[in-house]
Amino acid sequence: MKITPLEIRQKSFEKAFRGINKEEVHAFLISLSHEWERMLDENKDLKGDISKLEQEVQKLREVETTLFRTLKTAEDTGANVIDQANRTAELHMKETQINTEAMLNEAKNRARAILDKAEDQAKEIIEEMNNEVKELEENYRIIENQRDNVVTQLKMLSNDVMAQVDKVRHQESGIEAHLKKVKQMLRDTSERVESKAEEINFDADEFKRPEPVAIPKAKLEMPDDGFGFSEADKKQVKKNYISDKNPIARESVPKAKNTEKRPVNKDLSFFDQLDD
Repeated sequence: MKITPLEIRQKSFEKAFRGINKEEVHAFLISLSHEWERMLDENKDLKGDISKLEQEVQKLREVETTLFRTLKTAEDTGANVIDQANRTAELHMKETQINTEAMLNEAKNRARAILDKAEDQAKEIIEEMNNEVKELEENYRIIENQRDNVVTQLKMLSNDVMAQVDKVRHQESGIEAHLKKVKQMLRDTSERVESKAEEINFDADEFKRPEPVAIPKAKLEMPDDGFGFSEADKKQVKKNYISDKNPIARESVPKAKNTEKRPVNKDLSFFDQLDD
């Protein structure tokens, strides 16, 4: 029930036997009305404050709602950004991994190709070097065989030449003895002519010169075999040793069969090796 201060002041009570003190009741009602009025004013003020506070609360609620929405939006945006960043990072990681694997595979393929090429080139070089070594060994054996044959032929030629030189020296000694005899005969003949001219004392115009004395000629014996060389030997020597335009051919010199090779002393000269 709504009651006002005025109603409290104008309130009247019925009289009864042995009732209450009228003045005390009236004073109490006045005091109550004042207090009630004060409470109403205070209540009014409080309602105004409550209204203001409610408005502020409403504003704060709106701000809160806005902030909440903003925060939610920020959270959603942040989550989206983080999700997008994570997806982008994953894509970049996958792309980087794919590119890295591709680069590694390409590098491995290039390295493998380079290694294969280097191995092939090394095999070709080794094969060529082996072939060259074999060819050099074969040439060395051929040259050794040719050298042995040349040394043998030169030794034979040297022995034949020395024999012919000894024979010629022997013939030269015979020729010198024959020349000495001829000179002695000439001196004897000259002395006889001079002594004869002095005895006869002949006239110079009628002087008849004596017949010239026939001087026997020394006969130089030459071997019929031409210093012991056959026609085949002469052709071989002329082909191999005399002409510079005809070097020793590998095919022309046969390999020595069952010939024991002696070690060559490199400190000796070529003619010292011939003497050995």
